Amino acid sequence: MNFKVWQIGLAVATAALSFAGPAWYMARQDSAENPMPFAAVHEPVQADGVFAWPFAVSNQSDYTRVDGRWTGVVEMGRGAKVQFSFNFQQAADGRLTGNATFPVGEGSILDGKVVGGRLSFSTQHRLQKSGQTLVTRFVGNLSDGVIALDMQSEGGVSKLTLNRVSH
Repeated sequence: MNFKVWQIGLAVATAALSFAGPAWYMARQDSAENPMPFAAVHEPVQADGVFAWPFAVSNQSDYTRVDGRWTGVVEMGRGAKVQFSFNFQQAADGRLTGNATFPVGEGSILDGKVVGGRLSFSTQHRLQKSGQTLVTRFVGNLSDGVIALDMQSEGGVSKLTLNRVSH
């Protein structure tokens, strides 16, 4: 075999593995049962010099940040609508904190996290009349500036769409 042909073949194989290997690994790791390692999602890429990755971008862009105030309305049946409001603070490591305002009171955001455009958190608040503590769990996605959430409470699952409130 000609050395030049072997050298070109090796270069092509190396390039193919450089692109296909990480894509395969990320696709395989990024599932509900086996989520992508957090560092792979949130570490900004330093693009400098000759060895810069050609498509390097930081994953902490405005499109994956949820900081600020968000509001949404849930239809409860018979035409009744209930408004929700959230004030989110997102840490650099993806932890999500803040508070939520419900028609029955306010609550803190607990166990919150944001990975890429996915977010999950729960809220806990005490009903003013009965003193009962309610826990509500939220999971959803941020896409095109809108957060689509599934809201799990004692009454079942409801869909909630949140829009960012302008400053």
